[in-house]
Amino acid sequence: MEQKSTRKVWQDKAYQMEIAQLLRAVESPVETGLSSADVAKRQAEYGSNALEVEKHSSLLEKFIEQFKDFMIIILLAAAAVSLFASHEWHDAVIILLVVVLNAIMGVIQEAKAEEAIDALKEMASPDARVRRNGNVETIKSHELVPGDIVLLEAGDIVPADMRLLEANSLKVEEAALTGESVPVDKDIAPITLEDAGIGDRKNMVFSSTNVTYGRAVAVVTAIGMDTEVGHIANMLAHAEKTKTPLQRDQDRLGKSLTIMILAIAAVTFVVGLLRGRGKSHYRYALGIYFLGGSCYSRGLTCHFHHHPLSGNPFYGGEKGSGAYSSGGGDSGRHPGDLLR
Repeated sequence: MEQKSTRKVWQDKAYQMEIAQLLRAVESPVETGLSSADVAKRQAEYGSNALEVEKHSSLLEKFIEQFKDFMIIILLAAAAVSLFASHEWHDAVIILLVVVLNAIMGVIQEAKAEEAIDALKEMASPDARVRRNGNVETIKSHELVPGDIVLLEAGDIVPADMRLLEANSLKVEEAALTGESVPVDKDIAPITLEDAGIGDRKNMVFSSTNVTYGRAVAVVTAIGMDTEVGHIANMLAHAEKTKTPLQRDQDRLGKSLTIMILAIAAVTFVVGLLRGRGKSHYRYALGIYFLGGSCYSRGLTCHFHHHPLSGNPFYGGEKGSGAYSSGGGDSGRHPGDLLR
């Protein structure tokens, strides 16, 4: 259920109000809690006690996203050149096969990562003990509504922002919100300070914090995106997305390698044309680019042992005197052979 923004004045000033005054405003009896009818009405008004998360992209969108990598675009260009310029469809098929397999593996990895994150969120969503219809019930935290009377004890994760009604030696760890390294002692006295910060609201407990000691009874004042954690989530969701330094370094490395590989391949092809061996040297150049791109994008162990003056076809060396190896073997083969 989507959460609706219907925040009341008493929700913002709950920490300043006397307990009796707050209970009158929230219209919730401490002894019996809300009735089923009240809960249904408030769920319709306030929505679910859950943080809004970005919708997962579809498998097709994930698949298309894989082709936005700079090296993948260059590989696709190489496949197009191989197919339309030299009519070597074998080479194009091999390149496209590698690119498509790479995209499929990327989609599978992203889908598994999202499933793992969703599973962790489900595990992190605590149950809550509430008073409803005169009984103590255990419900899922996303079913909470403002006005619910919640029972807390050591070991509980606070499921929503709440104003304390009773507190017995209560201590709550709020490091995630305030940075406080030790649990904070809580009490039920109203706070007279206007616009008190989170750390100063000793009569409040906040969503996603941990009860480390004691017991308490509290009334829910805010749920979902209206909680303090929700405000943080909202700011993060609307923050400008920037790449990490590692991602920027990888992009620069990829572009630098691509330019270098293209330059080597172009020189190889031009020299081959000048020597009248355009087609064979085109294959050699394409092999250099294709294998170099593969080494960058997939992290393959790739070594070239090809002396420029011995065994290189356009320097007059003997065929087979040079060697190419990818983790061993394949002596006497040049990169273009792998595309035949």
